[in-house]
Amino acid sequence: MTQKARRRGSPAEITFGEFPGIGGQAMQMVVRPFEVWLRWQAGMLEAAAPATADWIARRHEATEATLKAIEKLGCCNDFAEMLETQNGWIEDEMNRLRADMQALGEQAFAWSREVAKAGQTAAETLQASATAAQHTAHQEAA
Repeated sequence: MTQKARRRGSPAEITFGEFPGIGGQAMQMVVRPFEVWLRWQAGMLEAAAPATADWIARRHEATEATLKAIEKLGCCNDFAEMLETQNGWIEDEMNRLRADMQALGEQAFAWSREVAKAGQTAAETLQASATAAQHTAHQEAA
């Protein structure tokens, strides 16, 4: 890895095993699980970001709609107008709830993809560690 790439510091470009001063198979076997775990965590947070931002926007919209409905209820002249205002508010809330449930399903799918990727990475790491340990054992035996 070049110094220029190292300075950029993108997590996708640098692995723990490439840091200066950290070397040896044993150190990589210790450090690699932490790297996998941290990358999994980063992936989960990245997958959650769009749904979280959308949820916050819907909560903001709901708060504004509730304030407007309360103001409108205070200005109603009769019971029919109050019911119309309340029904409109409930309908809007149900639409936001429906959007929340749809987003929750999409979020669960996104997280399951991240878990599957993490499982694949963990399996590959375990296989690589086992192969390296066998190779080291054969070298020491010879």
